[in-house]
Amino acid sequence: MSRFNDYYNAEIKRYGGIKNYVIGKSKEKQPLLNMILKYSTNKKRILESGSGSAANSIYLANNKRKVVCIDKDQKMLELGKQNSSHFEKQPTFINKDIKELGYDDRSFDVSFSHGVLEHYEDNEIIELVNKQLMVSSFVIISIPSN
Repeated sequence: MSRFNDYYNAEIKRYGGIKNYVIGKSKEKQPLLNMILKYSTNKKRILESGSGSAANSIYLANNKRKVVCIDKDQKMLELGKQNSSHFEKQPTFINKDIKELGYDDRSFDVSFSHGVLEHYEDNEIIELVNKQLMVSSFVIISIPSN
């Protein structure tokens, strides 16, 4: 999936570096991030499935939340780790497929994804959301659009 890696690296360059990229993306995604913050606490964690560049999770981690990023693409996890190293707080990164979460029931306040579920068929989306509802109290889904 190097095309995603190339895409994110081009976006980071376009924004003038990783810090500007995370700040810019957090402004663009403020409604999504506000909803995640609203339904999360400091007692449990937030799960991001398909974390990509991890910009959303980096923002959340630096807003006093414990965040776990999962992605099945090791290159995306490496990019997320590299990006988060420029910030005081970092999410935890785990190589895991959204289809096989394997966490205890309700071990997260919120499970969210941005730009992930549109890559699945309708019946798979229902299955994935149900799996996320088993491990979290709330599921928040965002689909990219202009």
